[in-house]
Amino acid sequence: MIFSRYAHCVMMDKASAEKVKKEKKMRRLKIWMIAGAAMMLAACGQKEETAPSAAETVQETESEAAETAAEESEAAETAAEESGAAEGAEKAAAEESGAAEGAEETAAAEGSGEDAAADDNFSVPAEEAEAFAGEVKQAVADADLEALADLAAYPLYLGLGDGVSVESREEFLALDAAEVFTEELKNAVAQADETALAPSMAGFVLSDESGAPNVIFGLRDGALAVSGINY
Repeated sequence: MIFSRYAHCVMMDKASAEKVKKEKKMRRLKIWMIAGAAMMLAACGQKEETAPSAAETVQETESEAAETAAEESEAAETAAEESGAAEGAEKAAAEESGAAEGAEETAAAEGSGEDAAADDNFSVPAEEAEAFAGEVKQAVADADLEALADLAAYPLYLGLGDGVSVESREEFLALDAAEVFTEELKNAVAQADETALAPSMAGFVLSDESGAPNVIFGLRDGALAVSGINY
C-alpha cells in the first residue's frame, strides 16, 4: 500500500516535471515568436523609411533629366536661330550679288545698245556716205597708204592670203602698197557708184557690179571709217 502511494507520487512528480518543461518550451516559443515579429516590424519600418528615399532619388533623377532636356532644347533652338541667321545673311549676300550682276548686265546692255545706236549705218545721211566714199576712191586710185590709213579704223581686216587683222595705223603703213592696192581692187573701186550706196549692218560696200574686190566702210564709234578690204 505504501509502495503504491509512493509509485503514484513519483508518477505525479514526473507528470508535473514534464508539464513544467512544456510550459517552459511554450514560453520560449512565445518569446521567439515575439522576437521574430519585432524583427519583422523593424524590417518593415526600414523598408518604409528606405522607400521614400528611393522615390526621392527617382524624383531627383527625373528632375535632372528634365533640366538637361530643357538645356539641350534651348541649345538646339539657339543653334537653329544662328543657322537661320547665317542662311539669311548668305541669302541676302546672294541677292545683293545678283542685284549687282543684274545692274552690271543692265549697264552693259544699255552701253551696248548705245554703241549700236551710235553705229547704226542706216542712220548715216546719203550725202555723208557719198563724200566719204569719194575720199576712199581717191586714196585707192592714188595707191596712197597714208591717206587710206587715215580713213581706216583698227583693227582693220585685209583679205590678203587667208586674211589678216591689222591692229594699228603703223602696222598698216608697214605693208607693201603694191600688195594692198592691186589692179583688180583699183579697177573695182574706180567703177563704184558712190551716189547709189546702200547701207547694211556691215556698212557700205564700195565696188563695181561684181561686188569684189571691194572696200567696206561704216560707222565705228560714231564716225565713218574703212573696216575691211576684200580681194
